This record gives sequence, C-alpha cells and structure tokens, in this order.
Amino acid sequence: WPTSDPQRDHAQLSRVVRLLTWLTAAIAVATLVMSVLVAPVFGLFAMGLVLLGFVAWIRWAWPQVPERGGAWFVMGVALAVLIVCTLFLVLVPETAFGMTGLALIPVVLGLPYLTGRRMVRLAALAWVVCVVIACLAEVGRTSGMPDWMVPFARVLGVASGAAAILVLLLQHHHRLNESAGELSAVVSMSRDLAQVRDADQIGDRMAHHLALATGADSCTIARWERDADALTTFGSHPPMPGGSRPPGMPLLVAPVARRALTSGDAHAVDLADPDADAADVTWVLGRGHRALLLVPLSLQGEIIGLLELAKDLEPFAPRTLDRARTLATEAAMALENARLYQELRHQAFHDGLTRLSNRALLTDRLEHALARRHRRPGSVSVLFIDVDDFKAINDRLGHPRGDELLREVAARLTRCLRPEDTSARVGGDEFAVLLEDLVDRREAEALAARIVETMREPVLLGDTQVATAVSVGICFSDDAAEDADTLLRDADFAMYRAKANGKGRVEVFRPSMRAGADERLALENALQGAAERGELRLQYQPVVELRSGAVTGIEALVRWQSPSHGWRMPSDFISLAEDTGLIVSIGRWVLGEACRQTRAWQRQLGRDDMWVSVNISGRQFQHQSLAVDIADALSASGLPPASLVIELTESVLMAHTPSTIATLQGLRALGVRVAIDDFGTGYSSLSYLQRFPVDVLKIDRSFVEAASMGADGAALVRAIVDIGAALHLRVVAEGIEREDQVAMLTAFGCEHGQGYLFSEPVNAADAERLLVARRPPWARERASHRRAVNRVTPAPVPQLH
Repeated sequence: WPTSDPQRDHAQLSRVVRLLTWLTAAIAVATLVMSVLVAPVFGLFAMGLVLLGFVAWIRWAWPQVPERGGAWFVMGVALAVLIVCTLFLVLVPETAFGMTGLALIPVVLGLPYLTGRRMVRLAALAWVVCVVIACLAEVGRTSGMPDWMVPFARVLGVASGAAAILVLLLQHHHRLNESAGELSAVVSMSRDLAQVRDADQIGDRMAHHLALATGADSCTIARWERDADALTTFGSHPPMPGGSRPPGMPLLVAPVARRALTSGDAHAVDLADPDADAADVTWVLGRGHRALLLVPLSLQGEIIGLLELAKDLEPFAPRTLDRARTLATEAAMALENARLYQELRHQAFHDGLTRLSNRALLTDRLEHALARRHRRPGSVSVLFIDVDDFKAINDRLGHPRGDELLREVAARLTRCLRPEDTSARVGGDEFAVLLEDLVDRREAEALAARIVETMREPVLLGDTQVATAVSVGICFSDDAAEDADTLLRDADFAMYRAKANGKGRVEVFRPSMRAGADERLALENALQGAAERGELRLQYQPVVELRSGAVTGIEALVRWQSPSHGWRMPSDFISLAEDTGLIVSIGRWVLGEACRQTRAWQRQLGRDDMWVSVNISGRQFQHQSLAVDIADALSASGLPPASLVIELTESVLMAHTPSTIATLQGLRALGVRVAIDDFGTGYSSLSYLQRFPVDVLKIDRSFVEAASMGADGAALVRAIVDIGAALHLRVVAEGIEREDQVAMLTAFGCEHGQGYLFSEPVNAADAERLLVARRPPWARERASHRRAVNRVTPAPVPQLH
C-alpha cells in the first residue's frame, strides 16, 4: 500500500516484485513441464509461455521504475495479471472460478494508484469481462484435458481464487484496524485535551498521546519561528522537569529538520539504513536516538511547525508515518490555537503600542510580590513615571509622532531596568516599574535618577528634535497600605508632587502627600466646565505711557471664582489646567471675552488706538487650534487684529524653534502683535530674537526691582531697552511700584510700563472708570510727588560704565 515515504515504498515493492518474479517463473516452468511430459495440452503449453513472457516483462520494466514511477509499474502488473487470467479462462475453462477470484488481484494492486473515474471504471470493466468469459467457458467445451486432471485443475483454481479473496479480506481488515486505531487515538487525544484547564499543558499532553499512538519513545511538537530561523518547543514527551520548556533549536544545526520544513515532506532517519545521509546520522546519534521521524505541521497550505518522533532501541513500524501524518493535522490545529491564545493573552496583559505590561498585569504581579514579601526579606517599591508636557507635544506634532515618543520612552525605560523588574504602561503617557527584593531604598532612588537622566536625551521625531523629561514618584511598601492599588496610588501622588516642584525630578512618597493629592483631584473636578458655568472672571491692569501717565493699553488676567473653592488666582489653577488640557478651553474663553470687552470700550470711548494683551500658555500656543481660536475671537467681537497682543514667555518660544517660527508667522499673517513676556528670565539669544516675528518686549519685574538697587541691575535693564530700540520693538516694564523706578526707566528710554504704582488688576467696571478719567489717579499723585521733590535736591540717576 503506497505511503508518503518514497524510499519505504520502493523497498517494499522490491520485495513484492522479487517474490512475484520467482513465483511466476516457477508456475511457468511447472506448466511447461506438465504440458510436455504429463498432459500434452496446447493450452497449458501456451499458458507457460505467457507466464514466461510476463516474467521477462517484469525484468525489463523494474529497472525503469525510478524514472517512470511505481504507479506505472503497478498498473502494468495489474494489466498483465488481467491478461493472464483471461487467457487461462479461454485455454483452461476448468479453472474458471479460481481465475475469477484471481482477477481481483489487479483491483487490489491498482486501486491505490488509480486517479480519476475513468481508470476506476476501466478496472471494474476488466474484472466484469473476466467474469463473463469464465461463465461462458464453464458452460462451453472443455480444453481436452485428461479426465484425471480436470478435478485437480478445478481444485487448484478454487484454491487460488479463495486465497486471493482471503488476502483481499485480510488486507481490508488490516486497513480497518489501522483506521480504527488512528480514530481511537484522535478521539482519546481530543477527550483528554478537552479536560485540560491550563493552556500551557496542552502541548505536553498532545505530545504524550502522539507518542503512545506511534509507539515513539519521545515526541516533540515545535513551532517554526521563521524570523529567528529556529524551532520553539510547544510540547514534549516525556515532559521537562518542573514544567519548563526545552530551549529553541536553531535550524542551522538541524539540516534534516530544515529540509522537512522547506520541502513540506516527511523525513525519516534510521541508523540501520545504509543509504542514510551521514550528516543526518551524526545529528540523530548526537541526540541519543536510533530512529527519527520528522513530519511537517501544515495548516491551510502553510508549514507552521514540526512533529519529531524518536525511538531509542528499534526502528519504527511500517505504518507509523501514516498514523503520524493523520495525527499531525490535529497537532497543527492545536499549535495554531495555542498561538492565537498566546496572542490574545498577550494583548490582554500587554500594551499594544509599547509592548510593555499593562496595568492589569502590573497589578497582578504587584499583588504576588506583596504576598511573597512576608516569606522573604526585601522591600517592594513602585516607580510611577509621567512624561512632562506630553500633551503639548502630541497636540503640536500629531498623534503618530506622540506614539513614536511613547515607544522611545518605553525602550529607554527597559534599558534602565534589571531583567527581573516589571515595566508597564498604565495610562496615556504614564508608566510604572515594579522593583522587588531591594535591600536598600537608595537602590530605587538611584534607578529613578538614572531614568530621569536617560529620558533627558532629545528624541528625533520625524524632522523635529524634541527635548523630553519625566517626573518620577517612588513609593515603598513599608510606607503604604498592604495592597497593590494603594501602592500605585501613593506612587502617583509622589509623581504629582515631583511635577509641582518643577518637573523632571524624583520625589519619594510621604503620607502627607495624600492630602495634597486629594485637594488637587477635587480642584481638577471643580475646574471641569468652569468656563461654561460662568465661574471665570477677567481682571484688567492698565499699561501706561511713563512720561504722561496716559493709558495706552490693558492686560487681561484670568481669575476663577469657584463656589466650592472660593476666589482663585492663576497660580492656583493654571498649572493644573496645563496638565489636564483644560487650558485650551479656558484660553479660548479668555480670548473671546477680552476681545469683546476691549472692542466695547473702543466704541464707547472712541479709543480705536487702545489695545489689549492676552497671555497664552505653552500648551495653548502649541495647540493646532490657536490660530483658529484667535480668528474666531476677532471675528465675533469685531476687534481689529492690531488691537490684540499675544503674550508668550521665553520658555514657550524657545521650546521648539522651527514650529514656533511657523506659528508666529501665522499669527503675524492674522495681523495680531506678539509680545515676549518676562524677557530676560529665559534662555533666548539675540539671534533667535532677531528671527522671531515679535513686536513687544516686557521686562520682568525682578529686573526692574534689581535696577533700582544698584548699577549692575540698572545696566541689564538699560541693555534690554537698547535691544528693543535697535530691533524697533516696544518695551514695557512690569512690576513698577515706586516713582524712582519710573524716573530711572524714563531716563533709559523705556516708554511704557505697568505695575501697582499705577493700578493693580481690577474688574471691568473699575477698569472702565480708569479709562474714562481724563486724569488717572496716579497722574495726580505723580504731580504732587514732583512738586514735593522739586523742593529738595533730586537724586542722581545711576551712572553706567
């Protein structure tokens, strides 16, 4: 019976051919001798010649089998047997019954090799012809044999036919037993696997059943990892101690395994086979086996793995390969199901973007770590990590670039950790690290400091180089409650304290942080929708001309009047709004309200030259809707674009220069003016200042205060005023509180200023009274002050060298 192993088929067929040749030759010689010496019958003599011709054909055709194939030879033998049976029926009709039975032999031989309905019909027709000829011969004339030979011929024919039928029945019974055995093995394996609860045990249980079904001493089911060019063990029998998996096997050291996978055909290696490849024999000997059988695992036409069966003391039974191939289909489906299960489990417990663990897996491992802490010494600690200003980067560069940044942060984080540490992404830009078996807390603090330093390296996102930083909070199990959620929450508290203290730093949790975190959470909840509920207020501080005291413009400053938290200054909620992204909606409201109020004053007072300045935060400046929000505010209010000044700090302008210049140019195209607030406190250079399309420089209050204290401070303020004059920029001094500061700034050439000397920020009604007054209060006070000063010698202005 043909199998999928050509070498084994050829060996078996060789033995059958030798037996058939000698048996046919013996019958032919006996027939010739009988026809000459015993019963001189022409039919017997012709039959002997036909049989000798059959033997000659076999001797001629067998050497051509390697070229033409075994199927061609078997079909030729089958047709020859049909011809012999037919001639025997015609020449010796007494053997009709036996020859009809022998006519089944071609069907037995040729059926496994037949392809197509035409060949099956041809074989069936040939057998029907033999039956018809036999019936006609039986009722017709005899061949002229001696009377004593007729019973002998009939008995011999009946015996031959009965033997052929018996062989056919035995072969059919053998095939039924083998099919029943294969089916029983599949059913038993399926029943056993259905009861397995642990998916990691499926491979070992399946390997166990395959070894029993094939009589193998050991069995291994492996997955083909094409990228790594290796085999990864899925299951083995006998199983490895402790439930571990055997290491993966590179295909570089297993040539026979590579051939089986690439060709898709089964390969057998037997040490007793003289034709076996020497390299394969050496490899099998090195694994300690006598015989090896490799069967590729195929699913939907794709090779996904390999089934390896091995015997240590004896070769495999002839039918082992057929059974292995039948069961390999089940193994392939189990292997694919296991891959899908592992993939689903990985997706359930890992982050799809960074491939790190997710919050669920981190929490599970943290709970186990806390449970183990009672059985062995060592502290458990959690590091909570947040990427500073990530939302601004994501809004400015887009989500794909933001995803690139998160992947880079995850890769850097992994490089900083030990193999036994667990890193996870627990939120949008939030990560966490679980550290176990720490003897000294300083180990965790040192690791956190290393993470902060590593993250400070700039990241190239597309064509833009972005400076990154992270804030890290640490919580130790000794300082928190005995559960994972509390440990993570307290580490989160410490991280927010690190952000509040300046970002890009590390803070260790202290119990007092819980109160601050709870207050922050309550403040964040209250800030949600504050603009929509009408809780935001604008106050206005005038900007005056220093020589005349006339109001030339106003600065709009936002305040929050919360029913639950009272009157809040910007320092209480602006940083929170930045972190949560609420600053965009708040800034949008401030722009609209400031433009509306300013345009109303312009119309009421006939002051079209009056302008308003609005502070724009870094998050709002980097948001893609800034230009649209400004255009909408101007359109809705009717305020001329030149009457709006956008104030930006140096740190915002210098964060991302190429995109910053593009945004500033877009604002310039709208017609609005741009001011650099707190100039001198950042890290800008004159080259950048020359490139930026700005209109106003605002001197920080700290420089104004320092200028009145000594020559060094005065020199710095005068330098800023000179820079503004050289670049044709308006210069506004902030924080003016005394008349001597006004005199000094006026002497330096600074034309505009604001501060408590003139007015503190006031509401819209009070600001309107200041705008309506022909002579503001500070102008009257300055006139009185000048009259008093004229009675004494004036103090000299500091000289600059």
